[in-house]
Amino acid sequence: MAKYCRKCKVTLPDNYTTCPHCNGQLIPIPDFLAPFITLYRNPLVLKLINSTIEQHRWGFTLSLTFYINRSMSISGVQLLLNNVISTEVNPRVLNVGVNSISITFRLPFPQTNMIPIRIYFSTGEYIDIKLGIVGYTTPQPVPFNNRPQPFTPSLPSIDQWDPKLWVGKNIGVYNIISVIGEGGTSYILKGVYENTSYAIKVLKLGSSNRGTTIVKGYYYDLQVEASNLIALSNSKYTVKIYAVNIDQNLIKEILKGNRELYLRDPPRLIMELMEGGTVMDLFNNPNVRYSSFWRKIVYSIIAESSLALDHIHKQGYVHLDIKPQNIFISKPLGKTGEEVYNRIRGMIRIGDLGSASRIGGSIKQLTVEYAPPDQLENAVSGKGADPSMDIFALGVVTYLLLTGKNDRPDMTLLNEGVDYYVKSEVGRALAKAKEAKYYLCKWGISIPMIEKEVFHVINNMLSCDPRSRPKASEVYSVFSRYI
Repeated sequence: MAKYCRKCKVTLPDNYTTCPHCNGQLIPIPDFLAPFITLYRNPLVLKLINSTIEQHRWGFTLSLTFYINRSMSISGVQLLLNNVISTEVNPRVLNVGVNSISITFRLPFPQTNMIPIRIYFSTGEYIDIKLGIVGYTTPQPVPFNNRPQPFTPSLPSIDQWDPKLWVGKNIGVYNIISVIGEGGTSYILKGVYENTSYAIKVLKLGSSNRGTTIVKGYYYDLQVEASNLIALSNSKYTVKIYAVNIDQNLIKEILKGNRELYLRDPPRLIMELMEGGTVMDLFNNPNVRYSSFWRKIVYSIIAESSLALDHIHKQGYVHLDIKPQNIFISKPLGKTGEEVYNRIRGMIRIGDLGSASRIGGSIKQLTVEYAPPDQLENAVSGKGADPSMDIFALGVVTYLLLTGKNDRPDMTLLNEGVDYYVKSEVGRALAKAKEAKYYLCKWGISIPMIEKEVFHVINNMLSCDPRSRPKASEVYSVFSRYI
């Protein structure tokens, strides 16, 4: 049995006695009326891989690398020694698989050999972790002479860059007021010019910025394609790009170690600010995701995303990095499923067009969780980008939103193939891509309580054969009929 709150219109697992949102009474309902309860049936698993602690004069930072079995969003981290809660967690959104986060505590470093913390998630769940300290050194006082000198903080290396260094400063004419987020190849900042807010995508230049994303010739292609990308963004279904500021000589100087230059004039894109967040934010909101309106909300998201892809493909481009974090919402939609459903139409935008490539052009990016094996295969063999790659990625997004999981059987093999490709071991990368395709062909998806026509088109979107995937316009024609 599941539980249901009539006031909030949310479905909850049966171990809840009152609604966590309104403290109201819950009524028991059969599980078949709560198809999205599967999230709670799968126990949350977090396996710590590595951890480091960095001391500062103002506090300390915990850096954690771990595996997690669900896509989640972190709401806060509690230091159990004194119950202090930190919300300075970056990044907050976690994908299924290996993630790395940093947690900042602005208090003295505790003199202990064990640091217990509790990570809280937006679903209401939490995980306790104990970090053992092998050894540490106390920061030494900074020497000074009798002549007063102004204190100038040293900038971190590009690999260890902190995007908060930009907050309160100007990049060009834009005053940076906050850090919105961080991705595999960029930092997203909020900047203001003449009382208008913009999203500023600053490109990462360190050697450790790949993660599960392939970046090859990325910055050069952005510079060459700048005017075309700005024109491509001129659609009501895409996030508008206002400017692309990429200077190859400037990038060379930064990579030589000129950190002041990176602070003052980083390579960047100036984009329309999406105040409603991303589809991943909706997915991580239990008030929306477990409401009776969620399935229709997903259909609206996929229908409008397919219209955006249809526009991109007709202009001769492939996006190459479709995922929930790159599907944006232009305005806040509300706090409940009903509010979101009533307001979502016309609000969906595809963003991060900086990853786009011409059809048949070089493949600059690949995110393992959403890309098909043929995207890696074509990247290795040089066959180039194809619109069917975007359709597959949108299919994975659809499957994730409707089932709460991404259990495609080829992901580990594809990840290994990407690692080989980054190391320039082309033969091994190609072999892994073909092996991943073999296992993908054996995948039989299951999505309960959806229309047969919708299931059929999702199944085709996830086909291991690019020729069997529908066009973006065909995806739209199906999903739009069931909104």
